[in-house]
Amino acid sequence: MSWNLTGTGEPSTAALCIVKGLRTPMDLVSVTQGNTRTLSFLSQSLGIVAESDLGTENIRWMGDARFTFGFLVRLLGKTVYPIEIAVKTEIEDKQDIRRHYAEHMARRTSYGSALSHADLDGPLDTSTGLGLPPLHYGTVNDPLHEDAGWTPMKSYSNMGNFYSGNMAMMAADAPFFPASLPCDGLLDLITIDGDISRMKAVDLLLSVPKGTFFDKECVRYRKVSAIRVVPKFGSMAKQSENEARQNSLGKMLDRIGAAGNGRNASRDGGYFSVDGEKMPFQPFQVEVHKGLGTVLSRNVGMYESIGPRGWEDVDVTTTTAKTVTGEVV
Repeated sequence: MSWNLTGTGEPSTAALCIVKGLRTPMDLVSVTQGNTRTLSFLSQSLGIVAESDLGTENIRWMGDARFTFGFLVRLLGKTVYPIEIAVKTEIEDKQDIRRHYAEHMARRTSYGSALSHADLDGPLDTSTGLGLPPLHYGTVNDPLHEDAGWTPMKSYSNMGNFYSGNMAMMAADAPFFPASLPCDGLLDLITIDGDISRMKAVDLLLSVPKGTFFDKECVRYRKVSAIRVVPKFGSMAKQSENEARQNSLGKMLDRIGAAGNGRNASRDGGYFSVDGEKMPFQPFQVEVHKGLGTVLSRNVGMYESIGPRGWEDVDVTTTTAKTVTGEVV
């Protein structure tokens, strides 16, 4: 959070930024599982990122290298994590995402004062006693509102990485979500196929600190307002389906306990991460609440990130970003 809001990991500099910080509204995200509702401020992940993080707790002695090790091990096995997914997509095209980012940056100096209560996520739901806004799309247990712009639930059998973020940087050198904004009412969603070539996968890993990850053709990057996911691997899949998810190398790694394929990775049979913490491995739904949180930041209306490459060249006087709804995932 410090890197996103203050641009530094130094405690003394961060403290000064907080003292001189500007009040900034920030989106928060509701994650529902069963009858439980959790608030998230950072990220939600399923697949190789969650497995490489939570599935390597036993090798914490490796330090930051444990994530890279876990990623490479799963990469060798070309592990995929089948799911069913429905998305309420708001902006699909990467160029439109750049334009959306540029438009927000152009008016960010008056961002805080320009936001009224009507711009935010509506009245609080006092019936629950939690002081939270009502869920516009219900919980994961409710029927899907396809008429509200959701895509239908669709099988994504070769999913390798599901990663949604509310901040630009997941670590000092990991700007996974360069187009993320503090208060645009949208969540940045990344999905990547798990059966891409190993060379492409390694290139993706190396592109994150370089700031070129967003531009990669195999990275599907969307701005969304809600997501529903039903895992179909690990403890939530049949044994035969689990066996069919890996190539021969992956099965060999699995036999020696190194593949981290979800089936034997944890007592829950898989990993789902919210803000870097392990959550129950079961279906979930996320929904964005615009401006529900408040933080102190160095600059209003932006994170301390360079943004998606090329956003400075976008002509914001042209047609605004097109909203995309109802398209096939």
